[in-house]
Amino acid sequence: MLETLIVLMALLPFIWAHYLVRRHTRYPMTTHALLIGPGLFFGGVCAFYARIDPAGSDGLAAFFAGFGAVHLPGAVVLSIKHARARGH
Repeated sequence: MLETLIVLMALLPFIWAHYLVRRHTRYPMTTHALLIGPGLFFGGVCAFYARIDPAGSDGLAAFFAGFGAVHLPGAVVLSIKHARARGH
């Protein structure tokens, strides 16, 4: 149950960042790649260090936690740009 919650919380910044990329960046494909590449790497490192069971649900939750953590700063910056574009 906890692993499912971690995965869902980690996917929110991923979804939000990639949703806003096409609206607020000049080169969206490059930005997508620059977010996904390090996200996969950091998620893999987190899953590797989840020594309990890297291939099981703990490793998967650790992977998505790392993947989401990489996307969080991008999601925040793009949210600020989105708010400014809307006049807030």
